[in-house]
Amino acid sequence: MSRLRTFSAAALGAAVMVSTLAGGAHSAAAEAAGESRVALQADGYFYAYTHAGYNTLCHRWEGNARHWGHCNDKVSSVLNNGFPGHLDDVWVYKHAGYNSPGRGIYNGVGISNLRNFTYDGTNQHMNDSISSHRWVNLP
Repeated sequence: MSRLRTFSAAALGAAVMVSTLAGGAHSAAAEAAGESRVALQADGYFYAYTHAGYNTLCHRWEGNARHWGHCNDKVSSVLNNGFPGHLDDVWVYKHAGYNSPGRGIYNGVGISNLRNFTYDGTNQHMNDSISSHRWVNLP
């Protein structure tokens, strides 16, 4: 298991890069809206930040979280820095207890501003509204 590294928001911002990926969930539109691949060594955590641009770490999780506690409905950017492999993607939910609606975040992807994103199949914005998550295998 890799050793956990801590980093400042400035270092994280400098490490985030946008790359055009063929097919899948990573479209040019998603990248323009703020979804990007992350150029950091995986540390096994899913990060939640109270401000856009990966500023002010609210919490990080190694496993599933049925309720986000003090981060509930207070997050504006997220980063999936899990280890690649089985159950390396994250599905975030609007409601506690893994209740829909939700949206998937692929391994190695960060969303720097959740204001630009909605839950799958809805018009409900994700900013300041995530309440739980679990590790999954996305298609």
